[in-house]
Amino acid sequence: MPWKNINKEYLLKKSTYIIIFLTGLLLGNGGILWKSKQAKLEQKRYKLNVLHESINIMEKKELIYKKIVQLNNEYYKLEKDNAVTIKVKELFESRYKFLMDNFYNLEYKLATLENRKIKKIVIPSPLKNDFVSPPPPRNVRVKLVSPSNFFYRIIEINVFTFLLILIAIVILNFLIFNLYFVKIKKVK
Repeated sequence: MPWKNINKEYLLKKSTYIIIFLTGLLLGNGGILWKSKQAKLEQKRYKLNVLHESINIMEKKELIYKKIVQLNNEYYKLEKDNAVTIKVKELFESRYKFLMDNFYNLEYKLATLENRKIKKIVIPSPLKNDFVSPPPPRNVRVKLVSPSNFFYRIIEINVFTFLLILIAIVILNFLIFNLYFVKIKKVK
């Protein structure tokens, strides 16, 4: 057999070198494992930075929205007191346009960060008379809370189902009440 002539010490030494080389390749300073860990860490860091930046932009949008609401309230107060002149109206209009431009710029930045389309947000202005009442809610849900084994269970049902249950309870109460009094009258 050809294997009998091979020096076992030599074979063990060479295999040890190969194992050390492969271990160094995988776990070493510039190794494959470290590079993959570093890439994952950079990816998490990037996501964290995007999240942080998104939160900052949302806070700025909220502040601008509050300023717009305050501006509208100020205008209504002046309008109520009949103190609106052309100059006041122009001043409010310019401030409103400036705030809306900032608001839409922040929405654009947020949309690019979140990789989504820009939302068309309409904030009514008393200057344009574009106040529209919101539509009625489409899917109203009633939450009933019922105790169960020391825990409270929340059951969500549609309004229609809730009304059917309510009507059934009223009918049952009416029937029970009438049957009870009918029996009492018959007994007497």
